[in-house]
Amino acid sequence: MKKATTWMATMSRSTTNLQTLAIRARRLCAAGLFVSALLGAGAVRADSFSDGRAAFANGEYIAAVEHFATALAAEPDNKGPLAYNLGVAAYRAGDYERAEEAFLIASTDPDFVVTSLYNLGLVDRKRGRFSDARIWFKQVARHPNAERKLRRLADKAIDSLPQAAAPPRQLMQPRREARADILRFDLYTGYGTDSNVYRSPSSSYVDRSDPAQPTIDPVQMSGSYVPVDAIVAARWDTVHDGFFKAQYAFAGRFYTDEELSNADEERHKFSFGGTVDRKTRRGSLYWSGRFDVERHNQTAYDRDTGEDQVAGLEDVSERFNYTKAGPRVFYEREFGRFAWGFKGSGYIRNYEETLDYLNLSHEQYSAGLHFAYRPLERTQIRLSAGGYQRLYLSRVAKDINGIRFIGNDDLEYEYLYGGLMLKQYLTDRFVISADARYTERTDVFEGYDDYERTSARVALRYRHPRFKVTASVTRHSYDYPNAFAFDDPTFELLTLDTTYATLEAEYRITRHFALDLKYDTDVVESNDSRSEFDRSLTSLSLRYRF
Repeated sequence: MKKATTWMATMSRSTTNLQTLAIRARRLCAAGLFVSALLGAGAVRADSFSDGRAAFANGEYIAAVEHFATALAAEPDNKGPLAYNLGVAAYRAGDYERAEEAFLIASTDPDFVVTSLYNLGLVDRKRGRFSDARIWFKQVARHPNAERKLRRLADKAIDSLPQAAAPPRQLMQPRREARADILRFDLYTGYGTDSNVYRSPSSSYVDRSDPAQPTIDPVQMSGSYVPVDAIVAARWDTVHDGFFKAQYAFAGRFYTDEELSNADEERHKFSFGGTVDRKTRRGSLYWSGRFDVERHNQTAYDRDTGEDQVAGLEDVSERFNYTKAGPRVFYEREFGRFAWGFKGSGYIRNYEETLDYLNLSHEQYSAGLHFAYRPLERTQIRLSAGGYQRLYLSRVAKDINGIRFIGNDDLEYEYLYGGLMLKQYLTDRFVISADARYTERTDVFEGYDDYERTSARVALRYRHPRFKVTASVTRHSYDYPNAFAFDDPTFELLTLDTTYATLEAEYRITRHFALDLKYDTDVVESNDSRSEFDRSLTSLSLRYRF
């Protein structure tokens, strides 16, 4: 395999430009042909193999394909190098279907698995199947036997591809036998600052729900924290287009000041499920289903003072801790420029036992459909519609005056939504998206908590081999036809608007290490001063990825 090292050096001269990569791909195939000739020439019929090499050297790729196919049929035990030669010749001849078949065969040979996976990426990229090309290139970039230069070339090829219009898909393997692999391990930690730890209102106010109280002067507290995020995932392949995956994720924010420790938050989430990503003659099919179990720990504190919450004489500071469990499914079918699909989910969220009128435990069930169309290669339009239902287990609804009488029915909300999204790839690296959604909530009891919500979001993403930047702004405006500010019928109807913006920049230092800078700002405006706040978080983290 000494020649393989030379071949790797040739590949390292590739650049991220798509056209230049295509030129390097042809050189790659030619170099790969030479290597496999050295490995396999002594084990095949000399006439077919020699004729294939001669035809390839003369640019007669169709003839070379036939000669190599004959050699492969004559020497099936030497299928690795011969199938690889056949794939290279078919690629040069423009017969990408046959090239794909040949490289899949070659990938079963340990000496050719990595190079074959890379060439499968080249084949799919040539056919315009950028999602599949990205899958193959990612496998090369993460393959334990891939040399460093080939991994770099695979990373560059990934960055050269336009982002897939379909939802993110997991890696798939050409191997058909069952096998367990570590798919991902990420660890983030660093330093962050929080401008308003307790999300306290920015100005003094009178709580009209209890006029006997004096004017409230919220105390805004700022502080520093340590963000910690970790993900570990494993996958078991089932067939060449499907796999089973299990993943554990941890996310936490821990404040360095002991006085702010009741603002610490942490979440544990375990997920397991299966995915199928299949290509058919009529298009592609993607299906995934998983079951999530989540544990969230957060102290319930008074947003005006930062002290633990109490109700009367009872400590209710643990009422925001909950356990959540439930399934979710997603299905999508593509037909050329069209796609349609559906999604559904259900879960039970149980909060820590507390007073009934404070208990947030509930069930939720949702279902939705979407339709997508690509009028241009780099443009996608997506329509979505659906609904969900939320049933509270021991929390009574408010009557039309905003009062929770014990005799009222249990709280139940029904939601309907519709949305429109436009995504445009300005370049291979730069994408912009804009979407709008309308949501209507119905309070089933007497309609006190009904609302209509209009939402808009704009997002930008730029990817570079060394760094990537994402930014988004989301705005929600709520219209309450029945609810009053401070739940006081003598006051005006409730108004509420929220704006959330985020900016994240990642710089890759090495293949395993990266710096991550993140900025989030959250602004809530309302005529109910208890809900208003302005908060910004900034963090710098070091990421390790295996």
